[in-house]
Amino acid sequence: MLWLRILFGILTLAVFAWANYFVYRRTVADTVKHPWVRRVMATLLAVMFLSVPVLRFAYRGEMPPPMVTAVVLTGWGFFIYTLLALMFVEVAKWIDRRRKKSAVPAAAPVSPERRVFLSRVAATGALAVGGSVGTFGAWRAFSPPSITEVPIKLPGHLTAREAGEIAAEAGVGRLLLTHVWPTLDGARAVEDAGQIYEGPIDLAVEGLTVYVGPYPVMAT
Repeated sequence: MLWLRILFGILTLAVFAWANYFVYRRTVADTVKHPWVRRVMATLLAVMFLSVPVLRFAYRGEMPPPMVTAVVLTGWGFFIYTLLALMFVEVAKWIDRRRKKSAVPAAAPVSPERRVFLSRVAATGALAVGGSVGTFGAWRAFSPPSITEVPIKLPGHLTAREAGEIAAEAGVGRLLLTHVWPTLDGARAVEDAGQIYEGPIDLAVEGLTVYVGPYPVMAT
């Protein structure tokens, strides 16, 4: 229903607005005294917060440019991991306050200078975690995938051409054709597989010994 989608959108914006304010308080307001630095950081957070809805509105039904997408996703990854790190710090501080509250006598109040120092340490650590994990995530997201397994449904025995297709898709270093149908010429099977797979192709014959692993393929 339309009103449910609108309500969900409003709640989502409210949660992300609170998250932006929380990150601003812990990384800027509690650690920086210069007004212009606060204004710059607040502007950057506001731009990042509005980047996703603005892009969705500007590119309705289309994909944004790859560079724009990379910048926005990297910024959001940095923000999300920084938020998680700050929330972890807040939980640790809450546990510490609960422990000190039950202690007798009560601990002395923390001086303002020490409070600022601790806030800067927590903010620096959170920003370091967010930046490193966010950057690594962006690098992994935009790097070519590494294929380790290729699940393939086989209806039965393969043709030589199908074996060549699978070998080329899996990126193997060598192809060995076996269980060749007696009525099929071996040279023809190698030729059919070679139309797809460009690597070395061997034909299994009686007496052939193949060493799999760090040893080269040898025939005896």
